Amino acid sequence: MKGARIRCGSLWIAAMVCLLAVLDPAPVRSEERSTAAQADTQSAVAAPAPAAGEEKPTADLTVSAFNLYYYQGRAYSRNSLVIQPSLTIGYRGFSAGIWGNLDTNPYPLDPTEGKHGGNWTETDVTLSYGKTFGRISAGLSYAYYGIAGAEGADTRDQHDLGVSVKLNTLLNPALNIYYMFDNSQRWYFMLGVSHTFAISGTLSLKVTATAGYLASAMDRADMDGAHNRIDDRGTVLAEKYNNFLDAAVTVALPVKITKFITVTPSVALAFPLGKDAENYMKYNSYTETAMDFSDKPSRFLIYGLAAGFGF
Repeated sequence: MKGARIRCGSLWIAAMVCLLAVLDPAPVRSEERSTAAQADTQSAVAAPAPAAGEEKPTADLTVSAFNLYYYQGRAYSRNSLVIQPSLTIGYRGFSAGIWGNLDTNPYPLDPTEGKHGGNWTETDVTLSYGKTFGRISAGLSYAYYGIAGAEGADTRDQHDLGVSVKLNTLLNPALNIYYMFDNSQRWYFMLGVSHTFAISGTLSLKVTATAGYLASAMDRADMDGAHNRIDDRGTVLAEKYNNFLDAAVTVALPVKITKFITVTPSVALAFPLGKDAENYMKYNSYTETAMDFSDKPSRFLIYGLAAGFGF
């Protein structure tokens, strides 16, 4: 583990107290976590944009509940409700955020690891900067992933660096590139398009489609299945995974309840892009270990509700 681990619920309370003490109420757009299937389930704009010339700090608190925790081709939960709070503050293009995952019934991928020491299985901290140049938006990000291991041990923490480019035009095409390092080395490229249909002044429909490509950068001697090709029988091959991975289609329905509160129900379907991707997703997702490999799922339906408060 690098540095202190952040897992206690008191951190969220302290952070909110500090924000309420130092920030004037101002609208904010949620800083979305970059998952293939859950990226659009955070709150949309919670209030109108500030008037021209205003430079106010912004903040957003979102609490989401899903039937599944899915990220970059892998399901990290099984038969449980996951609750994912996030808190983001921003100013002049810079933002800092914290995100967590509470699994109501944590289930280990490898039975030899034993059960997690608690239901709080992950805490992520992100720092980012974004700027718009006409019709082009670009951003840089750093993320720290604090991931609980067996009996709550912090043995699988990760870091990643990200670059994003988006065209503010028809379908909002966007490219996100992430490089994960430390305990795992790999590249993940995600291309996405989205469109929002305004239904009324308080209701809209957002449709998003993404496709991901995974390229392992691990030494072959250190690969553990999350970086390897997997054959049709579930055998880990001594070959790096370097191929298209997953696609996802998400439909979200942001509903503006008040000036500062938005509630967003959503549903997403994630599926593999090819046979290699199908085997990878079967092997690396949290599924019943006794299940025959050919019967393991590689397509996942993710649905839930997000409630966001922005000021």
